[in-house]
Amino acid sequence: TLVTQYHAYLAADVAGGNRSQVGGLGNETLFLGTNLVELLPDETLSIYEQVVVYTRSSLIEQTTPVANIVNDTVAYVSNISFTDLDFDPLELGGNITWADPEDISQVMDFAIYLSAGPAGAGRSQILTNVASGANVILMHPETPLGDFAHVLVYTRSTLLEQTTPISFALNDTILSVSNITFPDKDLDF
Repeated sequence: TLVTQYHAYLAADVAGGNRSQVGGLGNETLFLGTNLVELLPDETLSIYEQVVVYTRSSLIEQTTPVANIVNDTVAYVSNISFTDLDFDPLELGGNITWADPEDISQVMDFAIYLSAGPAGAGRSQILTNVASGANVILMHPETPLGDFAHVLVYTRSTLLEQTTPISFALNDTILSVSNITFPDKDLDF
């Protein structure tokens, strides 16, 4: 074969316009026999809609690449719900529920956290990950509220956990009785 190596790029179109090289060993050369290029997690696609691959001989890179559409899967949950059923002050407890993303084909499971802010500051995971399709997790009663103000739900693929969660503001429900009286009508000691 006259092919000695390959060059792979993210590109704006099938012709390789506005391309940016990916893969390789620092010099971005993919040697003969290489048939896989892995993009880094959270690779910014910006204008890129295609992956294009060029063959190279000992003289020159080909002018017409082979192209394939980039499939950037997006999977966010919706309709997060939590009703606090632990009525003590500064304690939480109850089910956290959510609706599946529209496309769950790449969703392996969900990671649920309590967090100080909606973006994940000071987060703490609630129990373990929840399998895709099981859209509920029990937050055990007497879970300390602490500095937490949000429930966060992240989708996870086999590659990684999404970087931007969907959040739900917590409401610590406090129910107590007051002004209790007990008039003793039994006159015995």
